[in-house]
Amino acid sequence: VVPCLELYGHLHDLFRIERYADLAPVPHGGEFNPRHPGVALLLRDWIKQMAELFPSPLFHIGLDETWELEKVASEAAGGVDPGKLYIEHFLNVSNLVRENGKHVMLWADILTRYPQLIPDLPKGTIAVPWEYSPQKDFTRWVGPFAKLHVPMVVASGITCYNEVVPDFYRSFSNIEGLLASGRENGALGLMNTGWTDDAQVIYRMSLPAMAFGSVAPWQSVPVDREHYFSDYALTLYPPAVAAEVAPALEALAKSQQTFTAALGGQTMHHFWDDPLEPARLKRLQAHQEELHMGRLQAEDAAEHLYRALALKGDPATLSSLLLGARMLDYLGMKHIYAVEIAGFFDRLGSNPRRDLANLLLRTEVSAQDHGFLADLMDTLTELRESYRNAWLTEYTPYRLESALQRWNEEYQYWRALQDRFQNFRLEEGG
Repeated sequence: VVPCLELYGHLHDLFRIERYADLAPVPHGGEFNPRHPGVALLLRDWIKQMAELFPSPLFHIGLDETWELEKVASEAAGGVDPGKLYIEHFLNVSNLVRENGKHVMLWADILTRYPQLIPDLPKGTIAVPWEYSPQKDFTRWVGPFAKLHVPMVVASGITCYNEVVPDFYRSFSNIEGLLASGRENGALGLMNTGWTDDAQVIYRMSLPAMAFGSVAPWQSVPVDREHYFSDYALTLYPPAVAAEVAPALEALAKSQQTFTAALGGQTMHHFWDDPLEPARLKRLQAHQEELHMGRLQAEDAAEHLYRALALKGDPATLSSLLLGARMLDYLGMKHIYAVEIAGFFDRLGSNPRRDLANLLLRTEVSAQDHGFLADLMDTLTELRESYRNAWLTEYTPYRLESALQRWNEEYQYWRALQDRFQNFRLEEGG
């Protein structure tokens, strides 16, 4: 196991503690002020502890996404050039790691931004260039290191960090493309990464993409994409179960991509959208067919997964996928319902009939038992409990309540809207 620390940026959880707050260029910020005298003392202690804990000869020091470097860190360090400040900090960290008998790895995005720094890397430093989107050509990321014969491990990414369900197709394309470029440019290997940026991710849904990223670098020919889900399912499950899991994964992948296209990006963010917001509603009205198709694909996936579980398929891996299918179905439901509710108002026009208005807005939309809004609230409460159970199956309770508050807020939104519709009265003649 190779330890991977963040020893420059991504450190707000340290700086939110008051005794460490002034080690950042912005108090309680996100990354070190490299020239603060307290930083070197802290790093020496951290690196020594971690080097003793991990017998691996490799030590990954992070150093990626230093957002404050150009904005405030340079100023806090007395106006020093950002590139110079970065390489200075890297060399300090690198020396501490080497003193503890380890070989240094680091994320290479800042070096890609400042390629003039690459010749200053100490011999033996392993760069990790990364890019998580499919690209026609990854030379921009790997070329500068290959040209100077810097050892590198290329890093692909599973697109799961802002998605209801991982975007398997996008992930596979990214892995394959970066792997091919890495091979052409003499990379030592591939590191397949996954992240949880939106703090909502149930990570076991990503297992098929993790497996793809493990298989691809170890074989000399490209993975058979057409049969991958079948091969994956047969490796993990008995044949009868696998026969349900493979089409479920295919349907999940299609549903995720359909909703990504219809909603304009990251589906987990859109999971919490107000679909009745005017600009958003206009987009939904233009993508009704995709919303309908995405929901059908999600329901197809759920049906296969229910069957797989009934056949005694492994609940530890299948329950999270079923949760993902049901969440995608809710994602489609809320946005389709929003379009249909808006359509009711269009149908009523500027001089609506009372009986039709009451039917559409009070009975169809807001009935207490089986209206549109009751559907959404019932689905949410069931999903919330399944989501909570999935979280506790694979995580500690840390941050769970923060995550669940999003579900509570979503429920309260629909509950308040139901009250508004139920209190609606259209009198005769107006």
